[in-house]
Amino acid sequence: MEMKIVVDNCIFKKKRRNLFLIILGLIFFSFFFMVLSDFQMSRVIMGSSKVGGFLKAYFPPRFIEFKSTLYELWITIIVSIGSTVLAAIFSFFMSLCVSKSVSLNRPLGVVFSGLGLICRNVPIYVWQLLLGMIFYMGGFFLAFLIIFLISLGFLIRAFTETIDETSGSTIEALEAAGADKFVIIKSAVIPDTLAQLVSWTLFCIETNIRSSSLIGYLTGAGIGYLISFYRGFKRDFNTTLGLVIVIAVTLILWDYFSNKLREVILSED
Repeated sequence: MEMKIVVDNCIFKKKRRNLFLIILGLIFFSFFFMVLSDFQMSRVIMGSSKVGGFLKAYFPPRFIEFKSTLYELWITIIVSIGSTVLAAIFSFFMSLCVSKSVSLNRPLGVVFSGLGLICRNVPIYVWQLLLGMIFYMGGFFLAFLIIFLISLGFLIRAFTETIDETSGSTIEALEAAGADKFVIIKSAVIPDTLAQLVSWTLFCIETNIRSSSLIGYLTGAGIGYLISFYRGFKRDFNTTLGLVIVIAVTLILWDYFSNKLREVILSED
């Protein structure tokens, strides 16, 4: 009994020492990169005194014509949902090739994995510049294409990990029974992962509604266009804050709707 207590104390001391070293390392690297990037806390403290000016410029929020705001918001939501759903369809078939447990086509899996890596890590601004120069157009098409590519990169990884983690044992059992790839996808992958795949898609739509405001700001489409117009051209900060509040309320409502839909899917599953 005493031996066990001694061993437990040694393990506890080792864990505590490791935790202390990790915290010390994080503090060191934080200060190192603060010095490297010329970050000064004094500027942050001095800048906080300008909060009053911000409140005076942006408050109270002003809500412009309801019809035009609702139309641009509707466009933003439709572009986000349409591009994400299309990306989810492509991502599912690509993830079947990338997945280690299914591995529908290994060469294509390598290609799709690289494509997902690129789409996932290229920033929105870069996509806007590249695609804007290639297609010589902005508006809804460019916003749709940017959101599609970003969603494709995210969902390929999310779907691949879901398939590998959720249906691995079932796939092994069917392979042992001599089932081919298409039977495995139909009998194991889709039933086991459908709820989580839909959940990931809903989450991606929520993220894209938020991102589409920035993309619309860059491409001149949706409610992001209104924000750029009233903030940049008219310098109407009260209306800008009103549009931001509309986006925030939309995201809260979508989050509530998606959570309810997840509950229904999981309860049926």
